[in-house]
Amino acid sequence: MELDTVTILKSLDPVSWEMAESEFVDSRVDDGELVSFDNGATYYRIYDIETYLDKAEGELEQSA
Repeated sequence: MELDTVTILKSLDPVSWEMAESEFVDSRVDDGELVSFDNGATYYRIYDIETYLDKAEGELEQSA
């Protein structure tokens, strides 16, 4: 039998899951790995934003 730990924790103890998720996100924000532009409703990985901006800059340079 294979079980998904995350799904089990979410369904059996949603309060603990929300606390663990919040602590994880907070630690990633403190480490500078995540950022939010809407007061915490959505988080983005800094790496993904930098990659997107680098790609967009490259496309602008090619079109100029």
